[in-house]
Amino acid sequence: MLKKLLKIFIVIIILLSVIPVAYYFLIKAEAKSKIDKLLLANKESSINFSLEADSVVYKRDLEDFILLSNADDEELEVVELGNTLLIKKDIELQGRMVSRCEEINCLYFETSFSKLSSLLWKGLMGIEDYRFFDHEGIDYKSILRAVLVDIKAMKIVQGGSTLTQQLVKNLFLSSQKKISRKLKELIYASYIEDRFSKDEIILLYFNTVFWGSFQGLKIKGIEAASYAYFAKSAKDLSSFESIILIGMLKGPYYYSPKTHLERLKDRIQVVFERLEKLKLIGIRDKWSDQKWANWHRDFLTRNDATSFRSFAKIRAKSFLSSYEEYALMQSVQRMKFLMKNSFKGRDIGIKILASQLGEGGENYSYYSKNERDLKVAIEDERHQVASILKPIMYDFFFLEGKSPQELVSTQKLTLNLKSGPWTPSDSSHSSEQFITIENALRKSKNIPLIRLSSEVGFEKVEKFLNSKVPRLKTPLSEYPAQLLGALELSLSEVVETYRSFVQKRCFSENEVMSTIKILSDAKDTTLSRMASDTFKRIKVFGKTGTSNKAMDNWFVGFDSKELFVIWTGQETNRDGDRLVSAGATSSFRVYQDYILHRGKRINELLCK
Repeated sequence: MLKKLLKIFIVIIILLSVIPVAYYFLIKAEAKSKIDKLLLANKESSINFSLEADSVVYKRDLEDFILLSNADDEELEVVELGNTLLIKKDIELQGRMVSRCEEINCLYFETSFSKLSSLLWKGLMGIEDYRFFDHEGIDYKSILRAVLVDIKAMKIVQGGSTLTQQLVKNLFLSSQKKISRKLKELIYASYIEDRFSKDEIILLYFNTVFWGSFQGLKIKGIEAASYAYFAKSAKDLSSFESIILIGMLKGPYYYSPKTHLERLKDRIQVVFERLEKLKLIGIRDKWSDQKWANWHRDFLTRNDATSFRSFAKIRAKSFLSSYEEYALMQSVQRMKFLMKNSFKGRDIGIKILASQLGEGGENYSYYSKNERDLKVAIEDERHQVASILKPIMYDFFFLEGKSPQELVSTQKLTLNLKSGPWTPSDSSHSSEQFITIENALRKSKNIPLIRLSSEVGFEKVEKFLNSKVPRLKTPLSEYPAQLLGALELSLSEVVETYRSFVQKRCFSENEVMSTIKILSDAKDTTLSRMASDTFKRIKVFGKTGTSNKAMDNWFVGFDSKELFVIWTGQETNRDGDRLVSAGATSSFRVYQDYILHRGKRINELLCK
């Protein structure tokens, strides 16, 4: 019996010694894996971008882009024209892309230890862990002191965590008050102290900690925080600016200057007094009430802008240059702001699919809802096409022998279908009984289109469209409303249809009058009311489309190099009231804003 108890005792002793050791090495391996993944993910990539002579950009957009990309703009020559800049000469610039956060809508940059002022890291030590250089990740004295305080208070008052432990908790673990989590934290901290020098730990902390939000983005790391709160790099922070950022670390949202300025000022006063006692900062560095007010006003103004959000969306691989992509995102953000204010309570979305023509041409896609699948939104989800297929239809009429100057009636027309009489109508009444086919296309008239289809023959039109329009309902003679847009296509299907069309009709030797040319003069089309004077002076193909109740608003643009399809509209609750919008007032405005302010000369339409 004693021998059996002895064996059990020995097994227990072995287990009690082996299990903790095994647990330690298991958690250590976990820590190594997570840190390796973190270091691999947090790598910046450089970007090259060009600005062309005689192109125009928005002044604030370019200033923010150069700030965030850290590009050297000494060679940049511009002429200021109100809120825009005219680029005087071609220039190639090199900058950096935003590093990727795992979170959606996050801005993050890396910095080096040499770019951190001594006040930043000394101030951090003074506030968070003044014994940082005296311990190895676990400060047993602080833990003992915290335990005594907690026992005296009969509740958890102090935690005794070191800066290394805070780093572990912020990066890898939760804030749960569990023994298992605390054990993990201690092992992680020990591993980090063994693997990295103190300087490297400080840098890792500054590069990975979150500093609240700005322009709807999470702000990660000291460099991004410096840009967000003070519009400058961390290396250029003043002493007081540095302690504001240090003070905010205790609760970036709790002490957010956007909503809790006075709370932040009280917190910074405590931090200031602590660092003043440590002789790290002096009274001359302290801000006056006026300086606080000036900074707060500037911060709120910049926080209402969208440049940081647009910069964070730039991708590593796209046929658009980094500045073009940024300019497009800024155009989208401006439209989102207008639509949000105009259509409160409506579920508005914006989708873009741009295609680079030519052999091996690439696509660029965008969807305003990050939480949803981009591929599904662009390739699978369909929207009523409205008038955007009319150019392809009128081109068919020309190929069938119709002349652009031939007259067509605008008078009421009724077709007797199996489902009953059908009478197409136009959104605006024409005082002219007849108009030219060319003008019917320019003004996107419905009645002339149906009349011409009837004259040419619905069977011929159906045969022509079958290879171009997926899911066409036949016989077309019984479903003619499809010719006016009562059918649904995805953005990728629209792009493929138009890609085939413009490649055949713009780059062919055929001398037949092309609808591409007819719709390349904005001052004579449905774009005339919304097109700027500058846009009216250039030749770019453009066609808008607006569905019934305006739930789907389209624009198709082509400048002989790039094909853009832009959709804006209401995505859910589509049985409600009409959306007071149109392709010209929404989707076209995104394109116009982009193409006129992207830092590139406009590729005017040059079909053969």
